[in-house]
Amino acid sequence: MRGLPLFPHYVALSALGELGRLFVSRQSTPDALSKLGIAATLAHGVTLLVGAINAAFYPWLLRRLRAAEVDRLRRMSSTVVLTVVLVMLSVSLIAPEAIALLAPAAYHGASDAILPLLYATVPAFLYTLFAGVSLYRERTLAMTGATLFSTLVGVLLNLYLVPRYAYVGAAYATALSYLVLAITHLLACAMGKDKENPSDAPAPSRSNSKRIPPRLSQTSLPVSVPIILVSLILGALPMLLLPPLLDRPLVRYCLLVPTLLSLLLLAYKKRADVLDIQKKSS
Repeated sequence: MRGLPLFPHYVALSALGELGRLFVSRQSTPDALSKLGIAATLAHGVTLLVGAINAAFYPWLLRRLRAAEVDRLRRMSSTVVLTVVLVMLSVSLIAPEAIALLAPAAYHGASDAILPLLYATVPAFLYTLFAGVSLYRERTLAMTGATLFSTLVGVLLNLYLVPRYAYVGAAYATALSYLVLAITHLLACAMGKDKENPSDAPAPSRSNSKRIPPRLSQTSLPVSVPIILVSLILGALPMLLLPPLLDRPLVRYCLLVPTLLSLLLLAYKKRADVLDIQKKSS
């Protein structure tokens, strides 16, 4: 019965990803829907890559939770989150060229929607971390409430933005909706202590038989708050700063070089942790 609230959670989560297409198809032109679909195709490729990273990382995350190795979990989670951000930044810098390969010249306007859709992959990945921990701690009701609220916000954003900005408005509504999804699931994940550490919970008062509501605790999160803030802010920079540079490939390529070097440097510095994961898993 504890898993019953997950049904509306998954329904709402599936609806959240399709709200943009639904509103554009009803309130805009077929041309706008095609441009949104092209941008979503490129973003979906990054989503698949991020999903593969999460699928490989999640079993290790569960083992660290069972072993109560919070510090080790946070270190590796931070590395994985920053890797996702750097991958998203790299794809953002070559997004116009990718759109040019996917579609004819008449649909190159899809580049205006690709940046917010790519940004959505960052809070979406953070959501998977928070939701994974919440699911392990059996906080299914909190998960469902967070997802339903985020989906409602997505509906309101699409109602406001799509009539005004068509497919670009739908893309930004998607990005903001997933940002709300990550924040609400962060709050759900931070509610109280881990079930393996009952000694951390405050003793109930004899004079008050009511259940004490859980407090928000940063130690319940699989990623430190500074890393969460850095990833969300750094991930938003292309969406905010790159639009004027979409027609300046040389500038974007110059920015791409340090981004890729940062990704390689991160992989090199964290190679010991990654190899340790593989050794422990084998």
